[in-house]
Amino acid sequence: MNMGLFYPNYSKSYLMGYLNVGYVLDPYNDLSQIGYLFTCGGTSISWQSVKQTIIATSSNHAEILALYKASSECIWLSL
Repeated sequence: MNMGLFYPNYSKSYLMGYLNVGYVLDPYNDLSQIGYLFTCGGTSISWQSVKQTIIATSSNHAEILALYKASSECIWLSL
């Protein structure tokens, strides 16, 4: 099986990000789940799905923490 990234000639190369947060997914340690995906020209170039390292006190707090993590990755990718 051959695997790799595919960048078509006709695609617009712009960075697009998607973010998803699951608040208090694990009842044993109260850590929320974060997942993000970044694409460039329709091809996935960066993704991650992990538990947050800080306990969020609300769903809004969990989303702010996730947004910070994903925006840090976005800034790194855009450099």
